[in-house]
This record gives sequence, structure tokens and C-alpha cells, in this order.
Amino acid sequence: MTSMTSLINTTHALNVTDVVTHAVNVTDVVNVTNAVNLSDDLNVTGAPNVTEVANVTEAVNVTRAVNVTQPTLPNGEPGVDQISYLSALGVMLFIGVVGNSSVILGVLADRSLRTPTFVVIGSLALADMLFVGLRIPIEMFFMITSSNWPYGALSCKFLTYGRMVPAYAASYHLVLLALVRYYLLSRPLKSIHTLTVRRTAFASLALWVFFLAALSPLLVFTEVQSASGVHTCTIVCVGTCWVLR
Repeated sequence: MTSMTSLINTTHALNVTDVVTHAVNVTDVVNVTNAVNLSDDLNVTGAPNVTEVANVTEAVNVTRAVNVTQPTLPNGEPGVDQISYLSALGVMLFIGVVGNSSVILGVLADRSLRTPTFVVIGSLALADMLFVGLRIPIEMFFMITSSNWPYGALSCKFLTYGRMVPAYAASYHLVLLALVRYYLLSRPLKSIHTLTVRRTAFASLALWVFFLAALSPLLVFTEVQSASGVHTCTIVCVGTCWVLR
């Protein structure tokens, strides 16, 4: 009986030892697992990933730096698009001045062209020549100097006024030309006595005088404005610029 009790006690002791051993082993496994997980967490949120994010951010910044609105060469010279645009404006300026001046000289030199129709055409050519001669050089100048107005307020007022008057005069001379042609075709016999060269020239002159007076507020409301070191010649209106619409 005593031997049986000793055997049972020994067996229980061994079982308890095994359980303790297993507990130690389980603890080691848990510790190893935690260590692995901790290592994985460090790898996931570690500095290499932050470096990669920083590299991506730098790449985005480089992409933004490449996007330039006006392509220019590194030394500040105009880019290909600007050179093409300036060349096109130069051709338009040459054709506009030479072509319209030829029409004006032809109407003045040839007596056979002194008719109501050609009087309006000659005045229209004068308006076109003035508009081209004043508008395109300013546009080319702004293209080169990045819209920076280097002159004073007085030149800003008169140049703006000088290019707006021919623009409106040219538009309404087209209307006058259409009316003259309509009257000549609809009343060919009556127009011989009523539609004379003198009356047509007076109508053209009336258009010039009207727009010279109607656009005179530009001499008051045009001024040079400065922003971020850039000077621009701007029309500043109080209320609605109805005359410019």
C-alpha cells in the first residue's frame, strides 16, 4: 500500500514537472512570437518606409517644377512658342501696314476710285492700319517683357485710346460700307444724285468724330497699376464700362 502511494505521488510530481516544463516552453514560444511580431512591426513602420515616402514627395516636387506656363530657355531667351508667336505677329504687322497703306494711296492717287464705295474703303483701310500699327507692336512688346509696362501713365492713356478708337471705327465702317452698297444696288438711279462722294466722306468723318468723343473717358480711366513688381496698363472703370462692351 505504501509502495502504491509512493508511485502515485511520484507520478503526480512528474506530471507537475512536465506541466511546468510545458508552461516554460509555451512562454518561450510566446516570447519568440512577440519578438517576431515586434520585428515585423518595426520593419513595417521603420525608417526605410519613411525614406521612400520622402523620395516620392521629392519626385512630386520635381514634377511641379517642370510644369512651366511660359516655356523659356535657361538663359531667359524666348522659347519656341514665343518665337513662333512673335514671328506671326510680325508678318501680320507687315501685311497690315503695307496692304492698307497701298489701298489709301491708291484711292488718293487714282481719280477713278473716288467713288462713294472706295471712299468708305479708304477710310476703313486707315482705321485698320492705325489699329494694326498700334496694337500689334504693343502685343509684341508685352510678349517680350512679360506684360510689364515700362512707360508712364500718360503714354498708357494715349496708346490705349489710340488703339481703341480705330478698332471701333473699323467695325462701324464695315456697317457703313454695307449700307452704301445696299443703297447703290436697291436705288441705282436715285443714288447717282443723292449718294455723292462728299456725303459719303462726311459720313466716314462723322464716325471718326463720334468714336473720338465716345471713347474719350479712356483718357481718364486708364492708368498704370503695380502688383508684385509688375506694372500693367489697365482700364479701371467705375460702375459698368458700357462703351467698351
